[in-house]
Amino acid sequence: LIDYTGRDEEVERLLLRSLAIRESKQGKNHPDLTSTLNNLAGHYSDLRRYKEAEQLFRRALAIQEARFGKDDHVHVATTLNNLAVLYLRTDRLAEAESLLLRSLRIDEEKLGKDHDRVAPIFSNLASVYRKLNNFEKADDCYGRSIEIVETKLGKASSRLGFLLQHRADINYAMNRSAQALQMQERCLEIHTAQLRDSFAFGSEATMLDYVESRRAFLYIMVNMAIQSKGDPAVTEAALTWTLRLKGAVLDTLCQYRQIQQSLPQDDTLSERVAKYRSRKEFLANAALNPAAGLSAEQVKKEMTQARQEIEELEKELNRAIAKKWPDRVAEREKATTAQVRGRLAPDSALVEFFRSP
Repeated sequence: LIDYTGRDEEVERLLLRSLAIRESKQGKNHPDLTSTLNNLAGHYSDLRRYKEAEQLFRRALAIQEARFGKDDHVHVATTLNNLAVLYLRTDRLAEAESLLLRSLRIDEEKLGKDHDRVAPIFSNLASVYRKLNNFEKADDCYGRSIEIVETKLGKASSRLGFLLQHRADINYAMNRSAQALQMQERCLEIHTAQLRDSFAFGSEATMLDYVESRRAFLYIMVNMAIQSKGDPAVTEAALTWTLRLKGAVLDTLCQYRQIQQSLPQDDTLSERVAKYRSRKEFLANAALNPAAGLSAEQVKKEMTQARQEIEELEKELNRAIAKKWPDRVAEREKATTAQVRGRLAPDSALVEFFRSP
């Protein structure tokens, strides 16, 4: 929880405290220390304190190699992978490749070539080869990672979506436009399905956060269209997905709001809907006309509490609605640019604005 709220100093303090306790109880070379060393090193790496991170990763690796052997334990493979990612971030690519290949050999030997732990190693290797402009090797590694993830997690996992996005980018760099477009469209299909799932089980704030976090998927498709220099297939796909994703967001939000507003008074959900509307009204009034006699800090605290209650009520209502009326919240027919074009009046045009980072 602390790590995700940006309280970096507190995270560091707690990890250092944990490390000190373990060292005092177990000694400075006990293998149980390596999990804390890896976590602290990862934290420093995220903060770009790379020198400190490398020292901790190397200390963890030395402890594990002394206890388990250099190429004979999955814990060693984990730390090799972590150190390799650090080298990847700092463009020490030859060292990163060497460590990743070692990690891969260990995990494939100990766990099997199709174990789910092997997939991220292939993905990291692909990133190394991508930076080295060795696109063929990068494509092969992404392909292996995709095969494993698809087998283990299914054809609709978010992890698969990200891998398809990266592989599409590699294929586009190799002038394999058709393959790149196919992969990118698969990625966006996964994103759209997860978007609707998020809307069915989360609050409105959660929904919009999810959309923002996946915006890069669409950026890549639009960028492909720009670089294609007028390729009609790529341009059509980019516009279709821009319209389709915008439509999915607006359509789903409208569907849930319409259902909430149409709930009959005797419905089992009506009490929760009434509370939800009451808290929304309170929040709006508190912002414009705060209650007399309250300090600014008290008003802020009440508004924060109201927002939390509203978010939980939204999640609860959306889950109940999705279960009660699955047909009304099911995915509708996918829109296409051709359908939109067919609905436009003669001599009119639709101009779609797109904001890129």
